[in-house]
Amino acid sequence: SAVADVSSGLPSSSWFLEEAMNATNATNVTMYTMITWVSDSEIDVDIRTKYDKNPDVEVTIAGQTATMPPALFTFDYPTITSIDRTTGPTAGGYNITIVGSNFGQLVVPQPFATQVGATIADGYWTSDTSVVLRVPPGTGTKRDVVVSRGEVNGSMPMAFNYDGPNVTDCTPSNAPAAVSGLDITVSGTNFGLGPDSPSTVTVGSTLCFPQQHISDTSITCRVQPGTGG
Repeated sequence: SAVADVSSGLPSSSWFLEEAMNATNATNVTMYTMITWVSDSEIDVDIRTKYDKNPDVEVTIAGQTATMPPALFTFDYPTITSIDRTTGPTAGGYNITIVGSNFGQLVVPQPFATQVGATIADGYWTSDTSVVLRVPPGTGTKRDVVVSRGEVNGSMPMAFNYDGPNVTDCTPSNAPAAVSGLDITVSGTNFGLGPDSPSTVTVGSTLCFPQQHISDTSITCRVQPGTGG
């Protein structure tokens, strides 16, 4: 709630009031306002922090408080206009800068809720128009980039693509045509970081299975009988 306490009457000058706003996600955010008395029926409030979707607005005079329903005042939703990097390795761990508006006016840079696709990412607020996101590990293309301010979200659909797999080596590199049960190790990059990373390995047109995802750079699988060089 934004609370204006005018306990000593209604002054004709302006002053600063620091008060706590309890956002809908239970995160306490400090809110700075400038309040100017205009008349017996009007007070101007310059809100310096934009965070809650529907904050309470309260005015307290000499211990008596009036509250305006939240639905009568709202903040604009965050919007994303661009990101400075649209592709990257599946391992993640690198930063992209999200540019937009209505990210909020926080007091100091601090963690900010972000995600790539359905994966939560480490975000860091830097200004009302800029958030830095550390890309999480992932695979696939056309991933949405999302920022969340309290209970409201802003997104750029299909904005980020993880790099595709790249094979650099296979060990061993040959085997008798009739062999079955030979395990090979396929090396490369961008295989994904988890056992659930979707991947398929074929030798020629024959599926190499069962397979085991070792790391972002290594997959093992069992060669089935085949021909060709």
